[in-house]
Amino acid sequence: MEVSFIYPNQLFDKNPVLSKNRKIYILRHPYFFSDENYGHKFHKQKILLHFLSTEDYKINLIGRGFECEIIEMENYFEFERSISTSDVSKIHVCRLNDIELEKSLFNNVSSKISINFLDSPMFYENNNEIIDYFNEAKKYQLSNFYKKLRIKYKVLIDENNKPTGGKWSFDVENRKSLPKEIYIPEETQSLTSIDGDQVITSKTIQTKDEVLILNKRISINTPSLKGSINLTGGILDDLILLKYNEKLNDNSKKITLFSPEGTANPYYIELGWKKLSNNTSKISLPTLDTKWKSTSSSLTPDNPVTLFWTNNENITFKIIFEIDENYMFNISQIIENNSSS
Repeated sequence: MEVSFIYPNQLFDKNPVLSKNRKIYILRHPYFFSDENYGHKFHKQKILLHFLSTEDYKINLIGRGFECEIIEMENYFEFERSISTSDVSKIHVCRLNDIELEKSLFNNVSSKISINFLDSPMFYENNNEIIDYFNEAKKYQLSNFYKKLRIKYKVLIDENNKPTGGKWSFDVENRKSLPKEIYIPEETQSLTSIDGDQVITSKTIQTKDEVLILNKRISINTPSLKGSINLTGGILDDLILLKYNEKLNDNSKKITLFSPEGTANPYYIELGWKKLSNNTSKISLPTLDTKWKSTSSSLTPDNPVTLFWTNNENITFKIIFEIDENYMFNISQIIENNSSS
């Protein structure tokens, strides 16, 4: 039996490992998440990117008729070992170009299983072209390699194969010190919201628990996520990843993805409507101060929630939240015009 492996940085639309004749495994390898074994501690935005993109990629592949499964980070090494004792004879994977990933694959998969490395769409040059270049070169300099590829692919090159602008590199200018007369403003915690004229200013840093009790909220509960939606402003500002810890120790804190304004590290998603600059309409739109009502007090995979607010013109704004058992939100916005105009 043959299978295909795809890593979080290999989610290509035209992926050379794709085949409807073999099962495809999307690997949430610990190397791409927060794992002390590799000395990495990624920003939560990057972790979220990998979660959502791998899930969306899986849905896309299944919709295109491929057999596909995600291997979660906590099950990854067990999965690699199980492959070695299965009837898998061959693994197809794009070139990893990463020493740690290659070591992980070769060290944990039986040598009896052949690995077919395919050229990755991530790179201009394939492996053979790289080998040919470095076999021919007398001196290994990045600048020479850079020039060769610019000429080959006609990147910022004129008709005489000379660099646009007259120089191959502007590193000298890039490395100049910042002029002393340039003023560098001090760091501020003031943030501008999607409401152009509205500025959020944090005066006092509070704990997350202290902030969460200040406004009414809709709870979020799934096997993978826990959090809440602030009914003041309809802001998604409280989210915890239940299956991932800050450290490898199971007793360590779960990873906090979103935190509300007023905490030490606020990070959240605003949803709403914004009036265009050339729009002369005087319709009242919901803002960050709007008190939304809801159809339920809890958002779960089996229970979507609709937030709604009606302005003085009898126009109702709705935000519909849906969530699956993993990490995927589906958020829809609806306007119902029941006004006389």
